Amino acid sequence: MCSEIYKNKKMMPVLALLCALLWALAYPFIKLGYKELGIEANDLGSKILFAGIRFLFSGLLVLLISGKKLVSRSRINKNIWRWLLLFALINTSLHYLFSYIGLGYIPSSRDTIIDSMGSFFLILLSCMIFADDRMTVYKAMGCILGFGGIILMNVEPGYLSILQKCGICPYLESF
Repeated sequence: MCSEIYKNKKMMPVLALLCALLWALAYPFIKLGYKELGIEANDLGSKILFAGIRFLFSGLLVLLISGKKLVSRSRINKNIWRWLLLFALINTSLHYLFSYIGLGYIPSSRDTIIDSMGSFFLILLSCMIFADDRMTVYKAMGCILGFGGIILMNVEPGYLSILQKCGICPYLESF
């Protein structure tokens, strides 16, 4: 039954939009959780505890839904476990630790935009690590435009006029 839903061409856009909506609501709900639980911006311990509880419940939910399938597929080469643990530590634990800390100091919309920078770093790292993944002009242009857009979204009002007066960016009259 469930696998049929994922293969249905009409359901794919609906499921993709649902996933995007749920993913986009994560940061505002984390911020709301901080407010409701009285977690202050400088209360690092409570933020880590809040993140740990959230991931504990989500992990238990994943195990509950797909537990039988995970047990039958759990034969992974022992050498790969070290890499999986390193990946989990860096990509998940540290990433969300810094996100949860940052959410206490900036609006959730800005944190979401800054969080999207990970995609550009992933492109750059994959081109450095994997021999078959070369940096192309289109990838470089996409990274530069995307990174520049993220920087522009986070520039405080009035800062660009200072750059214009200093002669650094003389063509920024429209900003």
